[in-house]
Amino acid sequence: MRDKLSKHLFDPQSDASIESKLLKLLSLVRKHLSMEVAFISEFTNTDRVFKVLDNQTTNTCVSEGNSDPICETYCKKYPITS
Repeated sequence: MRDKLSKHLFDPQSDASIESKLLKLLSLVRKHLSMEVAFISEFTNTDRVFKVLDNQTTNTCVSEGNSDPICETYCKKYPITS
């Protein structure tokens, strides 16, 4: 499966957009981990902004373009330290 996934996502000859490749990757990760939502976000000075997501719920808070304060996220509460 790894070779198939790698070939599909990283094939330089593919005409699929990076957004569609990221969405496919998120969907695979979400299903593999049995999660309801998987997303890629961007951090601004004060907010976490949802950029790409695979959301199988009716929760509209987690939608592309929506944001929430970084201070209320696990990313801020539990930073990775070296």
